Amino acid sequence: MSRDRAKQPVLRGVEVKDFEEVGTAGPPPRSHHASFCYNGQVFIHGGESYASKKSNNSADTDVLADLWCFSPLSLSWSRCSTQGESPRLSRHSATVNGDSVLVFGGTDGIARREDVYLLDLASMTWSPVSAGIRGNSRRNRTTSKYTGCGSRSGHTATIIQEEGRKGILIIGRETGQGRKAPGESHVLWTNPYEWELHSSGAESRSGHCAFRLGSRVVIFGGRKDPCVDVLDLSSGSWSIFRYDADRAAPKGRAFFGSVALRSFRTIVAYGGTDFDRDCGDFIACTVPIGGGTPVWQSVKQKKNLPCRSGCSMTLVQDDTEAEGIAKAVIFGGEYSDKSAQVFMENCSVICNIWSFQVHFSTRVLPLPFWQNDMIRSGLSRFFFVCSFAYFRGIVLVALKSLSPFYRFVSLLRSRFSFAHSSVTHSPLSCLSLGSITISC
Repeated sequence: MSRDRAKQPVLRGVEVKDFEEVGTAGPPPRSHHASFCYNGQVFIHGGESYASKKSNNSADTDVLADLWCFSPLSLSWSRCSTQGESPRLSRHSATVNGDSVLVFGGTDGIARREDVYLLDLASMTWSPVSAGIRGNSRRNRTTSKYTGCGSRSGHTATIIQEEGRKGILIIGRETGQGRKAPGESHVLWTNPYEWELHSSGAESRSGHCAFRLGSRVVIFGGRKDPCVDVLDLSSGSWSIFRYDADRAAPKGRAFFGSVALRSFRTIVAYGGTDFDRDCGDFIACTVPIGGGTPVWQSVKQKKNLPCRSGCSMTLVQDDTEAEGIAKAVIFGGEYSDKSAQVFMENCSVICNIWSFQVHFSTRVLPLPFWQNDMIRSGLSRFFFVCSFAYFRGIVLVALKSLSPFYRFVSLLRSRFSFAHSSVTHSPLSCLSLGSITISC
């Protein structure tokens, strides 16, 4: 395993190589929708429509329930015909699990939801999911009245696997103004569907991204500060990495599009809002192989991109390890002038296909010192010598503290030996040494 890890290439930077705009023929403009990739095609579901926002329609008409499919090969859109009732949601999650998609949470324009829906991609059928509470769970017993994940929006849903069972890890949520959401994560296990409290320790956030990179889940965004949370799935422990002025990091942002280049343990994000204005740049964050503080990478781009938040970015091709190329589809989003509450028309460019050129070095990484056999052997000998010298010093100090008694015993032994050699032994003989009498 160490040898395989040592051969992994080193990421040097990410560049937006080229892009191709797709016309407005397709879904109505929207933001805060859910997107996923299945069989090389991009699907989008729900979201908030622009028309209702600009015309100040009622909240019931703000949220959409349609499902659309985009083919990157033919550059064409098609509306999916489904059976069952499609949920009307925005700011929700849609996670692919085999040949189905699990949709959870979000808002219907009136309130946040805690419903779970299953979309069978083979039959394109919607069905509600009834999830219980996982019994005999040590995690659930730590909370006296655990009732499940609860309603939430602006969260993330990441596929994990423990003990041969798949689950969806739910992290983060939106709350009211000025309130902080609890940093708890929950798991919706499949077959059967059961809720379980996973762990606590994450920072409060919403509108963020979360990707599994190896045995860790990396979370960024959804906060004003650019801190990164890393969850170790093997131990269930959280690590929080913060950045000060000495460490280069972008401003915190929320509701951006993001993809993961897993070969390089790198998350690439575009757009979003930094809580002061909408953004139009790309940023990238790389997690070191052996752990440690995630490093921010520069992303070169030859063209200024439109600023927008609430967009989606879906990875459709990842050949970064072989050819250094990845492709993603960016859809939707909004740009708002918050002072005038006007949603700008430049959101009509609803779909872009971006190609990322990954620059990396093919040199072999040196093994960490704790995995090098020669260094480990040398360190073992060094610690043995230090331990021996330390305990030898303790013994010498102890003997030095007992030196008066030692000298007395030595003198006594020498005198006794001299007298013993000059006296004839008898059962009742006595030897007098000053004030000390020894009977033999």
